[in-house]
Amino acid sequence: MHNGKGFGKSGSSNVGKYVPERLEDFKIDANGEKYYLVKWCGLPQSKNSWEHRDNLSCYFMMYKIEKIKTMEKMIKNEPMIPELRTRPRRPGIVPFEERSTGFDRGRTPERVIGVSEVSGQLEFLIKWKGVMEADLIPREIANIRCPQIVIKYYEENLTWDFSDMKN
Repeated sequence: MHNGKGFGKSGSSNVGKYVPERLEDFKIDANGEKYYLVKWCGLPQSKNSWEHRDNLSCYFMMYKIEKIKTMEKMIKNEPMIPELRTRPRRPGIVPFEERSTGFDRGRTPERVIGVSEVSGQLEFLIKWKGVMEADLIPREIANIRCPQIVIKYYEENLTWDFSDMKN
């Protein structure tokens, strides 16, 4: 839809372009490319179309729909979505969406016992209540599923150097 007639006012930078009213959904294809279902301003729902992320510049709308859809899936207790992991991983590392974690087994997180960088992604080592097990959980998941535990870890482990501060 990005090459159709315009709906902008004369003299506007939107002349000759369709303007997104909102994003209805998003998906990731087999190649890891993101597409968004766009409701176009001034057009009926029947004209909605899937557009590649490179054809859109409504970054806040893209961020918002991804967060909304991710939360909806988590509330429905669906498996963690692969959309959160689109970067390639090192050989021998099992992607998060293929791992079974304490969350999948209905366990309750007790505390963060460490943090690690895995293939450019921050992951928390989370210990589960009642068992001697821990799993690496991606930052994006931990921040949503157990935010207070993550905050507590930061509070206990961050240190500030005030020696450079002058009165």
